[in-house]
Amino acid sequence: MTKYTIILEPTNTGFVAHCAELPSCTVHGETREIAEGNIWDAIVLAQRVLRANNLTIPQVGNPMAQGDSIDLTIQRVLKARFEAGYPLEISISEIEIDD
Repeated sequence: MTKYTIILEPTNTGFVAHCAELPSCTVHGETREIAEGNIWDAIVLAQRVLRANNLTIPQVGNPMAQGDSIDLTIQRVLKARFEAGYPLEISISEIEIDD
């Protein structure tokens, strides 16, 4: 199993979910549950693409973006929320995906 850090943030139209280790995986859902399901699907698809191209699949604490860290990802999300006038309200969790 591979672990990933998920950042969920409420929006006016539902929730946005980001995967800290896979910066290209950002999804939306009308509810928290839908956003969580969508991010799971996005991560599985990203894993397939990485495997097909013989690339390393990152795990918790090892973001793909060069020089990036989970802390920086969280800071970017919070900064964007602040600049947009949204409450600084996010949740962070870990999910496991079968390899």
